[in-house]
Amino acid sequence: MYLRYGLLADAVVPGSMGKKNIIGTFHTVFAKKFPCIHPSLSLAVRVEGDASEVGQHNIEFTFVDADYNALGKPVTMQFDLQKEKIPIEGVPAANEVVVTIQSLSLPRAGWYEFVVKVDGRHLGSIPLYAIRLADSLA
Repeated sequence: MYLRYGLLADAVVPGSMGKKNIIGTFHTVFAKKFPCIHPSLSLAVRVEGDASEVGQHNIEFTFVDADYNALGKPVTMQFDLQKEKIPIEGVPAANEVVVTIQSLSLPRAGWYEFVVKVDGRHLGSIPLYAIRLADSLA
């Protein structure tokens, strides 16, 4: 099983025919001062695997700082790795998982990431950079 992609966005909303509309992707938060609170963001990931991995799995998102200290409790949920409705040779089993995070606390400017684990196994990370607005204009 592997992480095909992971994106931070302003919002992820349902689209037609089972699609997801990802609105306002980003990787940087600008703030006038720190600590600060980012009011709301969505984290969208696509997990893929082979036929032997089809079924229920646990996914965990942990927000960490540059020293890999967890900031807050991990968000955990279940998802179902599924085969395509119309099987196509070579197309993996997959599912998109979306989590919305409210009031994300950013204690200081710097580098952060969302660590993604499935069934306790690290699949990847999605970076987030926090920059003081005055620094970005220099």
